[in-house]
Amino acid sequence: MAERRFWSGRRVLSGRGHWPFCGGACSVVEKSRLSQANLKQTKETGREVMFMAAETWWELAPVLEHHHYWHQKEKFLLDSDRYAHWTMFAVTGGKFEYDILGCRGSAKLAELVLCPPETDFGRRVTEPLSFHFLAFSFIGADGAKVMELPGLDGYKLEVVDTQRLFNTFGHLRSAVMSSGPWARPWADHLLKDLWKQVAYEGLQSAPAGLNQGGPRFPDDPVMDLAGRIIQEEACTPLSLGRLAERLGLTPVQLTRRYKAVFGVSPSEHVLELRMRHACSLLTGTTFSLETIAEACGYETGFYLSRIFTRKMGMSPSAYRKAYRI
Repeated sequence: MAERRFWSGRRVLSGRGHWPFCGGACSVVEKSRLSQANLKQTKETGREVMFMAAETWWELAPVLEHHHYWHQKEKFLLDSDRYAHWTMFAVTGGKFEYDILGCRGSAKLAELVLCPPETDFGRRVTEPLSFHFLAFSFIGADGAKVMELPGLDGYKLEVVDTQRLFNTFGHLRSAVMSSGPWARPWADHLLKDLWKQVAYEGLQSAPAGLNQGGPRFPDDPVMDLAGRIIQEEACTPLSLGRLAERLGLTPVQLTRRYKAVFGVSPSEHVLELRMRHACSLLTGTTFSLETIAEACGYETGFYLSRIFTRKMGMSPSAYRKAYRI
């Protein structure tokens, strides 16, 4: 697939538009380089916006390659890394500092840091960090891969409607936890929806007072308890038969009621939690596969490797190499 690079000039936009960029602190050398690489700038009111940036962003279609959620991460395994795809760190708690092409800044709750492909991404946790790590490709209206974006000098984006943002990521996290055939297309749709939100807020101010609600599931206190037990014990030798017995149910009743409440079966949920934990250990530690297998509730590294490869579409070693943090 062909690649396309955007270069851009600047102009001042009047009216009520809001462009969600928070520029990082770029070095003098980097600012000079950016100014020479981009087209001519204008400063009529001191409020600069990339020419046609919002319109260009609106036309792009991100294609999800990988998604992982980190909770309360104390430290990055690597102070700097580069990835083959566009990467986004979407912060849901804590704070971290970043350095991309000499542009430095910090990101906190509801802020998105976007790093171009094959670009060094420096980062340091300053407060225990919870965030979504997304890797994706951008496809332009002409079907070509987009490797650079106009208006991305600071590499950090603000989202106005944070409630909608968190709702989107909640659905995205649920989608990647599912093994159903619809999960991947749904996750792709959610990422595209997030990007449309970012671009839309760049074209005009988001209406105030939005109250986006999540999906409504039936209330079932017993299944709430089952969910908590699975969440806490998924990476142990958990027997769903014994869990059903603890709850006074048959395995069939447990599966039916659990799926009605959470949208996935108990066994699917256990598998997803184990795979998520395996992903965290593969990318966040240097533990051996045998150690990771034991930590995820599996007897051998060979069995984990077989399950992981079938579920994730790549071996544990390939995953570690591609997505280490």
